[in-house]
Amino acid sequence: MIESVIKDKNISKTSLSFLYGVNLENFKNHRAKYANIALNYTAIIFAFGLPLSRGAISIGTALLLIFWILEGDYKNKYNKIKSSKVHLFILLFIAYLFLSFLWSDNLNRAFKNILNYVYYFPHVFILFTSLQKKYIPMILSAFLAGIFLSEIISYGIFFEWWHKEGVSPTNPSPYMHHISYSIFLAFASLLILNRIFLEQGSKIIKTILWLFFFTVTTNLFINGGRTGQLAFSISIFLLIFLHIKFSLKNILISIITVFSLLIVAYLISPVFKNKVNLIQTDLITIKQSDNYDTSIGGRIAMQKVAISIIKENPIFGVGIGDDTKSVFAKTQEKGFEKFTFINRYTHLHNQYLQTLVQGGLIALILLLLIFYYIIKFKSNDKEATNLAIVLIFIYLIGFSAEPLLARQFPISLFTFITGVILSMKKHSLDTKTL
Repeated sequence: MIESVIKDKNISKTSLSFLYGVNLENFKNHRAKYANIALNYTAIIFAFGLPLSRGAISIGTALLLIFWILEGDYKNKYNKIKSSKVHLFILLFIAYLFLSFLWSDNLNRAFKNILNYVYYFPHVFILFTSLQKKYIPMILSAFLAGIFLSEIISYGIFFEWWHKEGVSPTNPSPYMHHISYSIFLAFASLLILNRIFLEQGSKIIKTILWLFFFTVTTNLFINGGRTGQLAFSISIFLLIFLHIKFSLKNILISIITVFSLLIVAYLISPVFKNKVNLIQTDLITIKQSDNYDTSIGGRIAMQKVAISIIKENPIFGVGIGDDTKSVFAKTQEKGFEKFTFINRYTHLHNQYLQTLVQGGLIALILLLLIFYYIIKFKSNDKEATNLAIVLIFIYLIGFSAEPLLARQFPISLFTFITGVILSMKKHSLDTKTL
């Protein structure tokens, strides 16, 4: 019977809505509003799951994109994006990597290598255009809550209160590779420290933040990620000088404080002590027996091989799909035979070298311009300005030891937090000049 009524050309939309119990016109008018609310709450949940779950990252990214598309308002989004150089250079960087398919022989690896960029960099566009200001504090707090939960699990493994398959008490990174976890902890600790500097209210809140900072920093040094430890040790100087007056006295106090922290970490953390001692041991092994097949030696060997490849392909690189293929070919050449062991590596252990080998100077310049314009993006929000600088420096330092953008967790952290920071900056502006 309903079908016969629907076929009647004189039926009104109101009658149709009444029949199905849904006001279709009203739903259409409010779709953008509902989609935006769903997007913002998804961002909060995503932030919480970011340090905890690969599945949460993958599903959350897909949901953010779906809600962003349903939200519509594409003209307004386009106008926001086109006025931002950060987004322009992200698009140019990815477009250039696609272009490098033309001189890549291994297209399967090319698609695999570019997938991270294509899937996770949309965070920067989605959050920049659609994140509401009122949800941003909740997002950052949700991220810290996720870090806190991961800490509880990590400390439990470290003290052997409980066990997790595949995770050792000597390297208690519960959900990701220890290098990736060290980057998360380095950023989280400095996010907390920045909040301590900016907190002007309750002493109780400040005390809680100091305790949280202490536990996160301790967790950083009981885990085996030297990359995050190095990034933290350098970036903390930068953050301190963003808040205190630049003077010789303050410089000395800061240096003494940070070095005291490192000494204490060396004395109380067996993992950190072993990692530091391992550097010396690996260097001695190279010098005495010319053996590079160690943790540090492997990185030095890869650097020597990669630099040779870059010299032969300095401008355009070998193509995004031919990085490991070129490494294998180079180790077969005279003078590089002793480095054949690095062919078991799946990447080049260095984001700068990997980018240069894959896309040459053009790719590296485009990547660095993205970082430059994230910092340069105008803002009246001191927290956003400081977080942008800290995030960028953590990754610039981390790049020297690991291709962080080739790993799911660190690229997700970078793109998601960048999107949040740029949204904070945008909301802080009184004018439309970005």
